[in-house]
Amino acid sequence: MEYRRRRSRRRSNTGGGAGRVVAVLLIAAAVIYIVSASAAGTWIAKNIMAPLFTAIDNLGKKSEETPPQTTPAAEVTIPGDTNAKAEQVILPGIDSYMLQMGVFSSMENAKAQADELKARGAGGYIIEDAGKYRVIASCYKDRNSLQTVRDQLAKDGLDTAVYELHAPETPFEVTAGEDQLARVKAGFRGLSEAQAKMNDFVILFDKEQQTPEQGRTAAGEILSELRSAGEYILASKADGAVLGLVKKCYEKYIASLEELEKYDTESFIDFSSQMKYTHLDITYEYAELVKEVSAAG
Repeated sequence: MEYRRRRSRRRSNTGGGAGRVVAVLLIAAAVIYIVSASAAGTWIAKNIMAPLFTAIDNLGKKSEETPPQTTPAAEVTIPGDTNAKAEQVILPGIDSYMLQMGVFSSMENAKAQADELKARGAGGYIIEDAGKYRVIASCYKDRNSLQTVRDQLAKDGLDTAVYELHAPETPFEVTAGEDQLARVKAGFRGLSEAQAKMNDFVILFDKEQQTPEQGRTAAGEILSELRSAGEYILASKADGAVLGLVKKCYEKYIASLEELEKYDTESFIDFSSQMKYTHLDITYEYAELVKEVSAAG
């Protein structure tokens, strides 16, 4: 698992238009701060909610993400069709940037901080890594979004770090019938697409201050699409190492999303926390899957 600490770097904005947009965003953030009804709501509005960093992302900053790496194609054969053909199928890679709030040598201390973060609307997700327990508040699909949040937290005197997950796309040479190939392709894409939809869902939920009922509905829609995409893989015996790992990840995704869909609360903060936890959980599980299938191939 890759872990890096990044130093904050100041970037100069060029162009009056970009400066005006930033000014408007800062004013909007201040309004959110003022109207927040509680300390917990204020913390979310300033530090976890998405409008500020999503808008800044649109100012034209160049992506700093690691370019995909090409790895040798492994072979996956699905028996049962005399007209089987070989075709390359890609398991998409992932780049994720996580907001790390603390690192502890004991699970007890990590859990205490995680519970505190959950009470404020953050994910409070714990990753065990090399004997340490990392407590994560939220995650983002690019470094710029995360850095904007870190800069705001730094102004409030909070020290944070970046925990990065990177796993390159992995190609496979799949030998199967035409219908099987199409369904395997859909299955390989389904997990990545669900993770991306959860990323958008997290941003939209906080940005629009949606209700928990709206959140449960959105989670159910993502879950339904996930089941449809993974129908073939979930129903298969998945004897091979690769398909078996993909099926296992599907089962974990489904369990996490089912829990979110059934999460019984009318509290915006509680649901926002559970939603971020689910997002972190499936993001971490997917990154681990890509690494495992790459090694298995």
